[in-house]
Amino acid sequence: MTTSGSQGLDDLEWVLTSPSLVDDPLAAGPLTLDRSSIDVDHLENFLLERHEHRVGRYFEDLLLYWLVHVRQVELVGAGVQIRDDQNRTLGEMDFLFRDEAGVLNHCEAAVKFFLHYPNADGSHFPGPAARDNFERKSTQLFERQLIMSEQHAPDVEARLAFVRGRVFERVGSPGPTSLPARMSPTRLGGVWVREAELDALDRFGDVGFHIVQKPHWFAPAIDAVILTASEFSKQLVHHFDGPAYPVMVSIRRPDLREAERCFVVPDAWPQTSSN
Repeated sequence: MTTSGSQGLDDLEWVLTSPSLVDDPLAAGPLTLDRSSIDVDHLENFLLERHEHRVGRYFEDLLLYWLVHVRQVELVGAGVQIRDDQNRTLGEMDFLFRDEAGVLNHCEAAVKFFLHYPNADGSHFPGPAARDNFERKSTQLFERQLIMSEQHAPDVEARLAFVRGRVFERVGSPGPTSLPARMSPTRLGGVWVREAELDALDRFGDVGFHIVQKPHWFAPAIDAVILTASEFSKQLVHHFDGPAYPVMVSIRRPDLREAERCFVVPDAWPQTSSN
């Protein structure tokens, strides 16, 4: 059994040990992982077979691996489709499983990233794709998705929201003075800047920059390509000449440890964001 480090293992640990993005009695808090108990070859093959590029689906794959191959619970279903009498899809339940005590659980899983952007006409916490926001997602999760099992899976005895992510604050601006309902005060954070404001990242001193690729938005990349400030700026100019969607960046110290996680957004964001 291989137990050495891997990106999949680091990402799995991030999924489990990160604080919850939401604050609610049904929210799963940070857990622990015994890295030495994981067969890394098995984990990496599991992820390779699923070959998922989407961040949210990759998150669900890691959680599925933990449930089935680490906790070894009885998985009743994953992505369980809910249909009405006319066979129309009403939604789906992410996971149904029987825990170690035999209790049937309904678990909804989500990983989300939001930027603090005060807006008098709506949410102060839009996503990189500004059509999304924290309030909309949390309302959907707790007031629609989790309660689906009340009607469609009456044997469910426990419900769980497994939500991870980050809230990014604008460099040089004051953080939020108040939080929306259900946003956890212990959430992970980060910073964001517009493309024209890259000089604001000078405050981090002698650092390098790694452009984070999907789906590995979780733990710092093991095989990160570190760019100088000049190289980083040139790559962003090229990027924003094309699709105008935000870029996630890992800011690295000289010893390659991550100093901060950052989003760089187009100068016209949120108006031009569509990714």
